[in-house]
Amino acid sequence: MTFQASDKQKAVWDFLENGKGSAVIEAVAGSGKTTTIVKGLERMPSTLRMVFLAFNKSIAEELKERVPSNVMARTFNSLGWAAVKKRFNLNPSDIEGNKVRRLAREIMTEDEDDLFDEVVKLVSLSKAFGMVPATTGLRGRFSDKEDNWYGLISRFDLDVDADDLGLVVKRAREVASASAKETDKVDYDDQLLFPLIYDIRMPRFDVVFVDEAQDVSFVQLAMLGKILRAGGRLVAVGDTHQAIYGFRGADSASMARIGERFDAKTLPLSITYRCARNIVRMAQTVMPSIEPAEKAPDGDVYGLASYGASDFTAEDMVVCRNTAPLVALCYRLIGNGNPARVLGKDIGAGMKALIKKLKPKGVYGVHGLREKLDAWEKKERAKWIEKDKEDKADAVTDRADTLRTIIDALERRLGGGKVTVPAVEDEIDALFEGKDKDTRPRTTLCTVHKSKGLEADRVFVLDPFLMPSQRATQDWQKAQEDNLIYVAYTRAKSALVFIRSSDFESDTKRAASSAGAA
Repeated sequence: MTFQASDKQKAVWDFLENGKGSAVIEAVAGSGKTTTIVKGLERMPSTLRMVFLAFNKSIAEELKERVPSNVMARTFNSLGWAAVKKRFNLNPSDIEGNKVRRLAREIMTEDEDDLFDEVVKLVSLSKAFGMVPATTGLRGRFSDKEDNWYGLISRFDLDVDADDLGLVVKRAREVASASAKETDKVDYDDQLLFPLIYDIRMPRFDVVFVDEAQDVSFVQLAMLGKILRAGGRLVAVGDTHQAIYGFRGADSASMARIGERFDAKTLPLSITYRCARNIVRMAQTVMPSIEPAEKAPDGDVYGLASYGASDFTAEDMVVCRNTAPLVALCYRLIGNGNPARVLGKDIGAGMKALIKKLKPKGVYGVHGLREKLDAWEKKERAKWIEKDKEDKADAVTDRADTLRTIIDALERRLGGGKVTVPAVEDEIDALFEGKDKDTRPRTTLCTVHKSKGLEADRVFVLDPFLMPSQRATQDWQKAQEDNLIYVAYTRAKSALVFIRSSDFESDTKRAASSAGAA
């Protein structure tokens, strides 16, 4: 589809060239936001000192080749690291990505190994929120009160057993305190946090552009205030409706907070150049403001009453709200000769961490693993349901079902007596990280959360009845569910196809049916 400037894009350019003050640009999926901003930068005075803050390093490197010479293309982390490095006289060798894990190992006992990963995650989230333990004597963004720690655990769905909440918070406070005090080694979270809690001087800019603004965390918001000079302009570009995860301490209100903090005007980029018209119509059911491009083709939206492995190509993407249905379909595709993969190294890591937590006895403890998995699921579901958290109970079942599906597939392939715990862990690596000898192009399967930033000509939505979740009762939960649907639909360029797990048929069965009909 040929990119053509719309009136809305021209309005953004006019604001950048002739307007005053800051702006939040609401850019729908596939709206050409990066191209719009780059062309807008070309219209601004070359005497201004400007920075374009990208979501990650690869995007920043790409932008360096596209933006005018007076515009720096950086990440939040690179700006923070430059300031921290100067303040504490550090070198690149002083960046320690596993700093929190090291400190947690030093502080936690062997009996607490099953809590280790969640303590590390909680400390990382506390840094994203600028929450610093009072024992450090440093001032953060939020207070260190216990309710705030429990709030992080609940809000970001950390896998903490109800009985362990108090101990997890205690250890997280101790690790976070030690990390904040240790300034001769920094991790990537420290690169954002230290400029705030140590009040480090940072370079100031006349104009600051922020990409993927819906994912800006609280400490990143604080950094924006530090780098924008008095009277400067901030331009935040993002899509509120693509705020679907909080792994960096962001939430669906990030863009609203930016708008309030910088008294910003809102400008829309509501035309998508990615999605065909019929796909846009589907997206409009949850986000009415998205519009198709003037010359967009009609495209296809349909459901399949039955389907098999031969219906998928290596260029297709399959998305689902939950992980377990994806894993089951992946095995079905592989078993029918269609190479497939499930995106999500962290999902695989979580599966292996769950196995470690369950502590099956011996390498041949798969039977014991099943029993412990069943007991764990029953216990955890009961705890969350008692707390009126049925969404978390469902998340427990999804994790358990995913692991069961992997064990079942291995037992079918190898025979029940030959499946070991290490074999299950190797299978997880192969499934989620592609660590096997099959290098053929593969059909991509991923959760909607993992699909963000991706696109495909044809996208299959697996078990669409899972969205929205019936467990979403709070307003923010309902908003997240609508955002998930919107993200799922807008991955598709030409065709959006709805399928159900129960309607899959093996190619052998389909061939037999066709022969019988003939």
